[in-house]
Amino acid sequence: MSSVKPFQFKNLPRYSRVQADCLQSISAYLSNKPFQQEFRTHICEILQEALKVPAKLSGVDIQPIESAKVESVLPAESCFIILGAAPGPQKIIVDVDPALITQSIDRLLGGDGQSDIIRRNLTQVEQGVVSFVLLKIIGAFYDGWQSGKEVALTLDDFANSREELNELIEEDSDY
Repeated sequence: MSSVKPFQFKNLPRYSRVQADCLQSISAYLSNKPFQQEFRTHICEILQEALKVPAKLSGVDIQPIESAKVESVLPAESCFIILGAAPGPQKIIVDVDPALITQSIDRLLGGDGQSDIIRRNLTQVEQGVVSFVLLKIIGAFYDGWQSGKEVALTLDDFANSREELNELIEEDSDY
């Protein structure tokens, strides 16, 4: 006969109400498939096809953060991409390596991918080039969806530094 042990509620992570709401939205609207290894491999294939270079993608880290604490978690300078996540007010901040962004822009505009890392705001043309690749990746998210409730991902904006990101962060949204 099998025995049943009661679950001990010890060592559980502590979440604020806002963080719990954000995690609940993630579990309700996002499929687990985009966070599995096969999906990361598919994203690498998209990047390799677009950039004509080998690509490797590390694991995905999801951290619900209150808008007042965003600054303390992110690096001072990077390439931040803000995605809308309708139907909720939550936003997704994607921190992308500036070297990858620079190489993407250079390769897609016909270069060899060996230019210096861009440490300034992206021009509208550069944002358009990066958007081309990002929208392909967002499309892959929709192809991999497995739940009935879908979130509408939108490419909202780009930021180059935490200060610029702070100007874009809305007080009524969670990230």
